Amino acid sequence: RLYFERSCKDRLEKFTNKDPLEQLESFLMICREHVYSLRLSQLHSHVAFTFVCNSLVNLTTLQVTYGTHKVGVDLDWTATTGMNMEDCHSLAKAVQHARMLTTLALPSNAIDDDMLAVLAEGLSVSSTITCLDLSHNHISSKGVISSICPLIASPTSVITKLVLSNNMINDLAADDLSAALQKSPSMLSIDLSVNTIGAKLQTIMRGAGIKF
Repeated sequence: RLYFERSCKDRLEKFTNKDPLEQLESFLMICREHVYSLRLSQLHSHVAFTFVCNSLVNLTTLQVTYGTHKVGVDLDWTATTGMNMEDCHSLAKAVQHARMLTTLALPSNAIDDDMLAVLAEGLSVSSTITCLDLSHNHISSKGVISSICPLIASPTSVITKLVLSNNMINDLAADDLSAALQKSPSMLSIDLSVNTIGAKLQTIMRGAGIKF
């Protein structure tokens, strides 16, 4: 299993938009039943995750960070740093059909409020994702109010752990987040560290019995 997961990680991180997609599809089919956890820390192609998740039928954990550790004079930062809107639509569609996926982590992807809204549409359909990590992004209180609150307050939500550390969230989201947490049927833990969180929101978290 570890061999297949490592091989899959290496193949996807080395894949470029110029490489034949058919070869990647064939490789993923070989790994089809053996990959349970996929952690991509330097993905620099914008491969569609719909077919990745469809191919890896037993995938339970997916972590994706778009970027690269290898820099040089030919590095195109616009192509290698962060997600784009097409990536968000692809992931939103993928999570709707990933029946085994329980953990989705998208740290350090420059996700803003508009991108979050797209992702939230797909996440609202998922009945399996219990852990959601959106840390180190560009999500503001506006995004929390319009996308996160309806997501966790939904009666069909199964999210128990939400990581929003190091974003741009402040007490403007306090009242809406409080109401959402009271309605949430599943939330147990929320990480709001490295945000501009004041006493008001901290009091709300404690009152709701939510770890933060």
